[in-house]
Amino acid sequence: MTRFTTSYDRARKLARAVLPSDNVVGIIGAFPDPSVDLDADRLGWTTGTGFDHLAKLGVPTGAAFAEWEDFWWPDDEDDPEAKRWLLRAVYLTWEQVDILLWNQIAQDLGVKPRAPVFAKFVDLAWGGKRVCL
Repeated sequence: MTRFTTSYDRARKLARAVLPSDNVVGIIGAFPDPSVDLDADRLGWTTGTGFDHLAKLGVPTGAAFAEWEDFWWPDDEDDPEAKRWLLRAVYLTWEQVDILLWNQIAQDLGVKPRAPVFAKFVDLAWGGKRVCL
């Protein structure tokens, strides 16, 4: 538990240092098919999209100002088995950024609750030049 809380506290501090404005945009990518994850039953991912599960955690993405499909990982376009992810760009509050940071660390360390999504953050005040992963 200490490993998780320490990681979460550091991530929150770093995000606020790198993205100091209130104009944070999240680029959120939903797993192509969360129901095929090995832990889908245990995690409750057998139905719904990654965005549906994220909304249950407190980050709705229905008001996205952009939506597109693309690969999430570098070099996936060269992998014939890789699938495109559905991506949405949304304006975020700092509370929602915190939830997405929690989610990312929970993915890495296997903690629940979590949603089948990953996120990147962009500060529009810097013309999108500052990105926090």
